[in-house]
Amino acid sequence: MTNTEDTEHLASEHPHPQPARLTFTAERLGHETVVSMTQAGQASRPLPLHLAVRCHSPTGFDWGYAGSAPAQLALALCIEVVGRARAERAYQAVKDRLVAPRLEDAWMLSGTTVLAVVEAAEQAARASGGEA
Repeated sequence: MTNTEDTEHLASEHPHPQPARLTFTAERLGHETVVSMTQAGQASRPLPLHLAVRCHSPTGFDWGYAGSAPAQLALALCIEVVGRARAERAYQAVKDRLVAPRLEDAWMLSGTTVLAVVEAAEQAARASGGEA
């Protein structure tokens, strides 16, 4: 297991204790996309793909459509904010509401915004009798 896989494993088991302190930034540079996360007061770091959890897009993240690369991005955002178990149940809602609609080449999201969409998806699942 590489260091990246170790980091991905730890993040996937433990949600961030303060989502309001997390900021995600994304930028499209030609044919490449760069997504990073910053915790308040710390240097930014690349957002892990979390391929060990689910491998929608081994080549990276993207946004602006409802495909595999946006699904990988939504999953990674959710894992960092709420941990693996909740992320696996709610990331498609995050893809549909926050990732797929983004058309700009550069954007920023707060951990609080991601958390709000996850919580709304969980509430909707409970209301419909689904898994929460």
